[in-house]
Amino acid sequence: MIGININNIAFFLLSLLFNLIDVLSVLLPVLLAVAFMTIIERKQLAAHQRRVGPVKCSGKTLLWEKTIKLRGNLKDYSTKL
Repeated sequence: MIGININNIAFFLLSLLFNLIDVLSVLLPVLLAVAFMTIIERKQLAAHQRRVGPVKCSGKTLLWEKTIKLRGNLKDYSTKL
């Protein structure tokens, strides 16, 4: 008859639990590191695509638009000559 008793089953389950803890102690930090690096990478890529420009219209912006229109008009006059 096979000698199966409570001590053998408890030892097996305990060793299985310790093996699982060992594997998780290696895998969990690696998975967390990859997740945080992915988040950081996405934030960095989003920062590169952020709009650069004035948030609201100010006097400086209006002056800038006038100078651009004036430059365009000056180019038109210089090409007509």
